[in-house]
Amino acid sequence: MRRVIFVAVSYVGAVVGAGFGSGREVLQFFAAYGMSGLWGAVWAGGLFALVGAVLLRRVVSLGPDADYSFALRDICGRRLGRAMDLVVFPFLLVALAVVLAGGAALLAAFGIPIALGAALWALALGSATLAGRGALLWSNIAMVPLIFVYSVGAALFARSIGGTALTRSDTPLTVGPWITGATLYVAYNTVLAFAALATLAARLKTRTEAVVAGVAGGLALGFLCLLVTVALLPFHARLSASDLPLAAVFPPQHAFARLYPLCLGAALWTTGAAILVALQPKLPPRPLWWSIVPIVLAYPLAQLGLGGLIQTVYPIMGYAGCPLLVLLILSAFRRLPPAERRSV
Repeated sequence: MRRVIFVAVSYVGAVVGAGFGSGREVLQFFAAYGMSGLWGAVWAGGLFALVGAVLLRRVVSLGPDADYSFALRDICGRRLGRAMDLVVFPFLLVALAVVLAGGAALLAAFGIPIALGAALWALALGSATLAGRGALLWSNIAMVPLIFVYSVGAALFARSIGGTALTRSDTPLTVGPWITGATLYVAYNTVLAFAALATLAARLKTRTEAVVAGVAGGLALGFLCLLVTVALLPFHARLSASDLPLAAVFPPQHAFARLYPLCLGAALWTTGAAILVALQPKLPPRPLWWSIVPIVLAYPLAQLGLGGLIQTVYPIMGYAGCPLLVLLILSAFRRLPPAERRSV
Protein backbone atom coordinates (compact mmCIF):
# COMPACT_ATOMS: atom_id res chain seq x y z
CA MET A 1 0.00 0.00 0.00
CA ARG A 2 2.88 2.36 0.74
CA ARG A 3 4.22 1.89 -2.78
CA VAL A 4 0.80 2.64 -4.26
CA ILE A 5 0.42 5.83 -2.22
CA PHE A 6 3.90 7.05 -3.14
CA VAL A 7 3.28 6.52 -6.86
CA ALA A 8 -0.22 8.06 -6.77
CA VAL A 9 1.04 11.13 -4.92
CA SER A 10 4.01 11.44 -7.29
CA TYR A 11 1.61 11.26 -10.25
CA VAL A 12 -0.29 14.22 -8.79
CA GLY A 13 2.99 16.05 -8.14
CA ALA A 14 4.14 15.51 -11.74
CA VAL A 15 1.03 17.25 -13.10
CA VAL A 16 0.40 19.91 -10.44
CA GLY A 17 3.00 22.55 -11.18
CA ALA A 18 3.34 26.19 -12.08
CA GLY A 19 0.34 26.31 -14.38
CA PHE A 20 -1.96 24.58 -11.91
CA GLY A 21 -0.57 26.19 -8.75
CA SER A 22 -0.97 29.64 -10.27
CA GLY A 23 -4.55 28.84 -11.25
CA ARG A 24 -3.78 29.92 -14.80
CA GLU A 25 -4.25 26.46 -16.35
CA VAL A 26 -7.52 25.82 -14.55
CA LEU A 27 -8.77 29.29 -15.48
CA GLN A 28 -8.08 28.70 -19.17
CA PHE A 29 -9.11 25.08 -19.59
CA PHE A 30 -11.98 24.87 -17.09
CA ALA A 31 -13.22 27.99 -15.29
CA ALA A 32 -13.42 30.10 -18.45
CA TYR A 33 -16.24 27.80 -19.60
CA GLY A 34 -18.43 28.73 -16.65
CA MET A 35 -20.45 25.92 -15.11
CA SER A 36 -19.54 23.65 -18.02
CA GLY A 37 -15.99 23.77 -16.72
CA LEU A 38 -17.12 21.59 -13.81
CA TRP A 39 -18.03 18.86 -16.27
CA GLY A 40 -14.63 19.42 -17.87
CA ALA A 41 -12.92 18.78 -14.54
CA VAL A 42 -14.88 15.53 -14.11
CA TRP A 43 -13.97 14.46 -17.66
CA ALA A 44 -10.30 15.30 -17.06
CA GLY A 45 -10.28 13.28 -13.84
CA GLY A 46 -11.63 10.24 -15.67
CA LEU A 47 -9.03 10.59 -18.43
CA PHE A 48 -6.20 11.07 -15.93
CA ALA A 49 -7.31 7.93 -14.07
CA LEU A 50 -7.43 5.96 -17.32
CA VAL A 51 -4.05 7.26 -18.50
CA GLY A 52 -2.36 6.53 -15.17
CA ALA A 53 -3.80 3.02 -14.87
CA VAL A 54 -3.06 2.01 -18.47
CA LEU A 55 0.47 3.43 -18.56
CA LEU A 56 1.60 2.12 -15.18
CA ARG A 57 0.05 -1.30 -15.83
CA ARG A 58 1.73 -1.58 -19.21
CA VAL A 59 5.17 -0.50 -17.97
CA VAL A 60 4.98 -2.92 -15.02
CA SER A 61 4.07 -5.69 -17.46
CA LEU A 62 7.01 -4.90 -19.75
CA GLY A 63 9.44 -6.01 -17.05
CA PRO A 64 12.03 -4.46 -14.73
CA ASP A 65 14.28 -3.29 -17.57
CA ALA A 66 11.59 -1.21 -19.28
CA ASP A 67 12.41 2.49 -19.31
CA TYR A 68 10.67 5.57 -20.64
CA SER A 69 11.86 5.19 -24.26
CA PHE A 70 11.05 1.49 -24.34
CA ALA A 71 7.52 2.16 -23.03
CA LEU A 72 7.01 4.92 -25.58
CA ARG A 73 7.98 2.61 -28.46
CA ASP A 74 5.78 -0.17 -27.09
CA ILE A 75 2.72 2.09 -26.99
CA CYS A 76 3.29 4.14 -30.15
CA GLY A 77 5.28 1.75 -32.33
CA ARG A 78 8.93 2.13 -33.27
CA ARG A 79 8.69 5.00 -35.75
CA LEU A 80 6.04 7.09 -34.03
CA GLY A 81 7.65 6.31 -30.67
CA ARG A 82 10.90 7.81 -31.87
CA ALA A 83 9.05 10.84 -33.22
CA MET A 84 7.23 11.34 -29.92
CA ASP A 85 10.52 10.94 -28.08
CA LEU A 86 11.85 13.90 -30.08
CA VAL A 87 8.71 15.91 -29.27
CA VAL A 88 9.02 15.32 -25.53
CA PHE A 89 12.28 17.28 -25.19
CA PRO A 90 10.86 20.66 -26.37
CA PHE A 91 7.67 19.93 -24.39
CA LEU A 92 9.70 19.56 -21.23
CA LEU A 93 11.67 22.72 -22.01
CA VAL A 94 8.43 24.69 -22.37
CA ALA A 95 7.15 23.22 -19.11
CA LEU A 96 10.42 24.23 -17.44
CA ALA A 97 10.01 27.75 -18.85
CA VAL A 98 6.52 27.85 -17.32
CA VAL A 99 8.05 26.90 -13.95
CA LEU A 100 10.58 29.73 -14.24
CA ALA A 101 7.87 32.17 -15.32
CA GLY A 102 5.70 31.07 -12.39
CA GLY A 103 8.60 31.61 -10.01
CA ALA A 104 9.20 35.04 -11.49
CA ALA A 105 5.52 35.96 -11.08
CA LEU A 106 5.60 34.79 -7.47
CA LEU A 107 8.71 36.82 -6.67
CA ALA A 108 7.28 39.85 -8.51
CA ALA A 109 4.68 40.08 -5.74
CA PHE A 110 7.61 40.86 -3.42
CA GLY A 111 8.97 43.59 -5.70
CA ILE A 112 11.57 41.52 -7.56
CA PRO A 113 11.79 42.25 -11.34
CA ILE A 114 10.55 39.46 -13.64
CA ALA A 115 13.90 38.81 -15.34
CA LEU A 116 15.75 38.66 -12.01
CA GLY A 117 13.02 36.51 -10.46
CA ALA A 118 13.29 33.96 -13.27
CA ALA A 119 17.06 33.90 -12.85
CA LEU A 120 16.81 33.37 -9.09
CA TRP A 121 14.33 30.55 -9.58
CA ALA A 122 16.64 29.00 -12.17
CA LEU A 123 19.42 28.96 -9.58
CA ALA A 124 17.08 27.35 -7.06
CA LEU A 125 16.10 24.66 -9.55
CA GLY A 126 19.75 23.95 -10.23
CA SER A 127 19.91 22.55 -6.72
CA ALA A 128 17.24 20.03 -7.69
CA THR A 129 19.78 18.21 -9.86
CA LEU A 130 21.82 17.53 -6.73
CA ALA A 131 18.93 16.57 -4.47
CA GLY A 132 18.29 13.17 -6.05
CA ARG A 133 15.02 11.37 -6.77
CA GLY A 134 14.45 10.44 -3.14
CA ALA A 135 14.26 14.10 -2.16
CA LEU A 136 11.88 14.74 -5.05
CA LEU A 137 9.58 11.96 -3.91
CA TRP A 138 9.40 13.24 -0.34
CA SER A 139 8.88 16.81 -1.52
CA ASN A 140 5.83 15.56 -3.45
CA ILE A 141 4.56 13.84 -0.31
CA ALA A 142 4.76 17.20 1.48
CA MET A 143 3.47 19.39 -1.36
CA VAL A 144 0.36 17.49 -2.48
CA PRO A 145 -1.50 17.67 0.88
CA LEU A 146 -0.64 21.37 1.06
CA ILE A 147 -2.17 21.97 -2.36
CA PHE A 148 -5.25 19.98 -1.38
CA VAL A 149 -5.75 22.05 1.79
CA TYR A 150 -5.41 25.32 -0.10
CA SER A 151 -7.72 24.18 -2.92
CA VAL A 152 -10.42 23.05 -0.49
CA GLY A 153 -10.15 26.35 1.38
CA ALA A 154 -10.35 28.35 -1.86
CA ALA A 155 -13.41 26.43 -3.08
CA LEU A 156 -15.23 26.85 0.24
CA PHE A 157 -14.39 30.55 0.36
CA ALA A 158 -15.63 31.12 -3.20
CA ARG A 159 -18.90 29.36 -2.36
CA SER A 160 -19.30 31.39 0.83
CA ILE A 161 -19.22 34.72 -1.01
CA GLY A 162 -21.95 33.56 -3.40
CA GLY A 163 -20.29 34.39 -6.70
CA THR A 164 -22.58 34.72 -9.71
CA ALA A 165 -20.17 34.96 -12.69
CA LEU A 166 -20.87 31.40 -13.78
CA THR A 167 -21.30 31.83 -17.54
CA ARG A 168 -18.69 31.19 -20.19
CA SER A 169 -16.05 33.91 -20.41
CA ASP A 170 -15.99 36.25 -23.42
CA THR A 171 -12.18 36.36 -23.26
CA PRO A 172 -10.06 34.48 -25.84
CA LEU A 173 -9.03 31.90 -23.25
CA THR A 174 -11.33 29.08 -24.33
CA VAL A 175 -10.32 26.63 -27.08
CA GLY A 176 -13.59 25.26 -28.43
CA PRO A 177 -16.24 23.49 -26.31
CA TRP A 178 -15.52 22.49 -22.72
CA ILE A 179 -14.71 18.90 -23.63
CA THR A 180 -12.01 20.11 -26.03
CA GLY A 181 -10.37 22.26 -23.36
CA ALA A 182 -10.41 19.44 -20.81
CA THR A 183 -9.06 16.90 -23.31
CA LEU A 184 -6.23 19.20 -24.41
CA TYR A 185 -5.34 19.74 -20.76
CA VAL A 186 -5.00 15.99 -20.21
CA ALA A 187 -3.21 15.48 -23.54
CA TYR A 188 -0.30 17.82 -22.91
CA ASN A 189 -0.02 16.73 -19.30
CA THR A 190 0.14 13.12 -20.49
CA VAL A 191 3.21 13.98 -22.55
CA LEU A 192 4.79 15.86 -19.65
CA ALA A 193 3.99 13.16 -17.07
CA PHE A 194 4.83 10.17 -19.28
CA ALA A 195 8.50 10.03 -18.33
CA ALA A 196 7.72 10.42 -14.63
CA LEU A 197 5.07 7.68 -14.69
CA ALA A 198 7.30 5.31 -16.63
CA THR A 199 10.00 5.81 -14.00
CA LEU A 200 7.56 5.50 -11.09
CA ALA A 201 6.41 2.10 -12.36
CA ALA A 202 9.71 0.66 -11.12
CA ARG A 203 8.39 1.09 -7.56
CA LEU A 204 5.42 -1.21 -8.19
CA LYS A 205 5.37 -5.00 -8.12
CA THR A 206 2.09 -6.03 -9.74
CA ARG A 207 -0.41 -4.90 -12.33
CA THR A 208 -3.02 -4.52 -9.63
CA GLU A 209 -0.83 -2.05 -7.75
CA ALA A 210 -0.27 -0.18 -11.02
CA VAL A 211 -3.99 0.15 -11.74
CA VAL A 212 -4.84 1.26 -8.20
CA ALA A 213 -2.03 3.85 -8.15
CA GLY A 214 -2.97 5.22 -11.57
CA VAL A 215 -6.68 5.47 -10.81
CA ALA A 216 -6.08 7.02 -7.38
CA GLY A 217 -3.66 9.61 -8.74
CA GLY A 218 -5.90 10.43 -11.71
CA LEU A 219 -9.04 10.86 -9.63
CA ALA A 220 -7.12 13.04 -7.17
CA LEU A 221 -6.05 15.24 -10.09
CA GLY A 222 -9.63 15.51 -11.29
CA PHE A 223 -10.81 16.42 -7.80
CA LEU A 224 -8.17 19.13 -7.55
CA CYS A 225 -9.26 20.53 -10.93
CA LEU A 226 -12.85 20.55 -9.70
CA LEU A 227 -11.96 22.36 -6.47
CA VAL A 228 -9.91 25.07 -8.17
CA THR A 229 -12.57 25.51 -10.87
CA VAL A 230 -15.16 26.11 -8.15
CA ALA A 231 -12.75 28.60 -6.53
CA LEU A 232 -12.20 30.56 -9.74
CA LEU A 233 -15.73 30.54 -11.19
CA PRO A 234 -16.92 33.72 -9.42
CA PHE A 235 -13.85 35.63 -10.57
CA HIS A 236 -12.86 34.14 -13.92
CA ALA A 237 -13.91 37.09 -16.09
CA ARG A 238 -11.96 39.75 -14.18
CA LEU A 239 -8.92 37.49 -13.64
CA SER A 240 -8.45 36.53 -17.29
CA ALA A 241 -5.30 38.68 -17.59
CA SER A 242 -3.78 37.66 -14.23
CA ASP A 243 -0.70 35.46 -14.05
CA LEU A 244 -1.69 34.26 -10.58
CA PRO A 245 -5.51 34.13 -10.51
CA LEU A 246 -5.59 31.62 -7.67
CA ALA A 247 -3.74 34.12 -5.47
CA ALA A 248 -6.58 36.62 -5.93
CA VAL A 249 -9.30 34.39 -4.47
CA PHE A 250 -8.61 35.42 -0.88
CA PRO A 251 -8.30 39.01 0.37
CA PRO A 252 -4.72 39.94 1.35
CA GLN A 253 -5.40 39.78 5.09
CA HIS A 254 -6.84 36.25 4.94
CA ALA A 255 -4.70 33.47 6.49
CA PHE A 256 -4.92 31.41 3.30
CA ALA A 257 -3.54 34.34 1.31
CA ARG A 258 -0.39 34.11 3.43
CA LEU A 259 -0.26 30.36 2.80
CA TYR A 260 -0.40 30.74 -0.98
CA PRO A 261 3.26 31.64 -1.67
CA LEU A 262 4.32 28.48 0.16
CA CYS A 263 1.88 26.35 -1.88
CA LEU A 264 2.94 27.78 -5.20
CA GLY A 265 6.63 27.69 -4.31
CA ALA A 266 6.39 24.00 -3.37
CA ALA A 267 4.52 23.18 -6.58
CA LEU A 268 7.10 25.05 -8.65
CA TRP A 269 10.06 23.30 -7.04
CA THR A 270 8.64 19.78 -7.26
CA THR A 271 7.55 20.18 -10.87
CA GLY A 272 10.83 21.79 -11.89
CA ALA A 273 12.77 19.02 -10.21
CA ALA A 274 10.60 16.36 -11.88
CA ILE A 275 11.20 17.94 -15.30
CA LEU A 276 14.96 18.00 -14.74
CA VAL A 277 14.90 14.34 -13.67
CA ALA A 278 12.92 13.49 -16.83
CA LEU A 279 15.42 15.40 -18.97
CA GLN A 280 18.53 13.79 -17.50
CA PRO A 281 18.39 10.59 -19.62
CA LYS A 282 18.38 12.80 -22.72
CA LEU A 283 21.62 14.53 -21.70
CA PRO A 284 25.20 13.25 -21.42
CA PRO A 285 25.77 11.69 -17.98
CA ARG A 286 29.00 13.62 -17.43
CA PRO A 287 29.83 16.30 -16.51
CA LEU A 288 27.20 17.37 -13.98
CA TRP A 289 26.78 20.83 -15.45
CA TRP A 290 24.98 19.30 -18.43
CA SER A 291 21.96 19.12 -16.14
CA ILE A 292 21.92 22.92 -16.06
CA VAL A 293 21.66 23.19 -19.87
CA PRO A 294 17.83 22.80 -19.92
CA ILE A 295 17.49 25.65 -17.44
CA VAL A 296 19.64 27.89 -19.64
CA LEU A 297 17.58 26.95 -22.72
CA ALA A 298 14.27 27.51 -20.93
CA TYR A 299 15.19 30.89 -19.43
CA PRO A 300 14.56 33.00 -22.61
CA LEU A 301 11.14 31.34 -23.04
CA ALA A 302 10.24 32.28 -19.49
CA GLN A 303 10.42 35.95 -20.48
CA LEU A 304 7.13 35.46 -22.38
CA GLY A 305 5.41 35.34 -19.00
CA LEU A 306 3.29 32.68 -17.36
CA GLY A 307 -0.01 33.77 -18.88
CA GLY A 308 1.44 34.13 -22.37
CA LEU A 309 3.04 30.68 -22.33
CA ILE A 310 -0.05 28.90 -21.06
CA GLN A 311 -2.49 30.75 -23.31
CA THR A 312 -0.54 30.37 -26.55
CA VAL A 313 1.79 27.37 -26.22
CA TYR A 314 -0.13 24.90 -24.05
CA PRO A 315 -3.08 24.43 -26.45
CA ILE A 316 -0.59 23.68 -29.24
CA MET A 317 1.12 21.17 -26.96
CA GLY A 318 -2.29 19.66 -26.24
CA TYR A 319 -3.03 19.05 -29.92
CA ALA A 320 0.47 17.63 -30.43
CA GLY A 321 -0.05 15.32 -27.44
CA CYS A 322 -3.41 13.96 -28.63
CA PRO A 323 -1.86 11.12 -30.69
CA LEU A 324 -0.04 9.83 -27.60
CA LEU A 325 -3.22 10.10 -25.52
CA VAL A 326 -5.23 8.13 -28.11
CA LEU A 327 -2.56 5.45 -28.58
CA LEU A 328 -2.14 5.11 -24.85
CA ILE A 329 -5.87 4.50 -24.38
CA LEU A 330 -5.95 2.05 -27.30
CA SER A 331 -3.03 0.13 -25.77
CA ALA A 332 -5.39 -0.89 -22.97
CA PHE A 333 -7.03 -3.28 -25.45
CA ARG A 334 -3.77 -4.90 -26.55
CA ARG A 335 -2.43 -8.08 -25.03
CA LEU A 336 0.03 -7.65 -22.16
CA PRO A 337 3.19 -9.72 -21.64
CA PRO A 338 2.33 -12.89 -19.66
CA ALA A 339 4.50 -12.32 -16.60
CA GLU A 340 4.08 -9.62 -13.97
CA ARG A 341 6.99 -7.95 -12.25
CA ARG A 342 7.81 -9.80 -9.02
CA SER A 343 10.56 -7.71 -7.50
CA VAL A 344 11.57 -4.08 -7.31
